[in-house]
Amino acid sequence: MSTYHEVRHLAESLTPDEQMRLIEDLSRLIRQTVTMTPKPKHSILELRGLGKEITEWN
Repeated sequence: MSTYHEVRHLAESLTPDEQMRLIEDLSRLIRQTVTMTPKPKHSILELRGLGKEITEWN
């Protein structure tokens, strides 16, 4: 049995209040992970050459 299924099975045995607390804790954990993950930075140089075929078409 996978870890996910084990955790899911354990969560089903919790009371509704405990399940809600677990959801809140997991949501907080995921939000922290997402906000801490660096977003890739883009450079204006990535646009170099875009549209070149338009000016060559005339």
